[in-house]
Amino acid sequence: MRRSIPFLLFLSACTVEVANRGYDFEIAPLEKLKVGQTREEVQTLLGSPSSTSSFKDDSWYYISKKIAQKSFFKPETMEQKVIIVSFDHDRVTKVEELDKNDVKTVILSENKTGSSGYETGFMREVFGNFGRFSTKAPTKK
Repeated sequence: MRRSIPFLLFLSACTVEVANRGYDFEIAPLEKLKVGQTREEVQTLLGSPSSTSSFKDDSWYYISKKIAQKSFFKPETMEQKVIIVSFDHDRVTKVEELDKNDVKTVILSENKTGSSGYETGFMREVFGNFGRFSTKAPTKK
């Protein structure tokens, strides 16, 4: 029995851990979502969105992701789904569905924007606080 314990621990480390993140589409009645409905009807049907558009209040995003991870390996996206509900004058104009095949990789730029103005150095750090503090007690008014 003692020899099987390390083997069982080894096998348990190889199990796949699945995590669901975001909106639960399994309980959402997406077939009832129709063009022409109001924002209130969409919120009653689907609940609050995961996110809204940043610049205008014309799109709601319902986002879901299922991730699997085996021990210390990099997590793998099994499923990903996004429902985009677009509005015009508080009425649904379009409903889009995206999945993990629609994901686009964004490459970040290595460039940096310099900032002018206050720059710190060793001497400023050492002597910067001289004269800033008063030895007088504050007066009461």
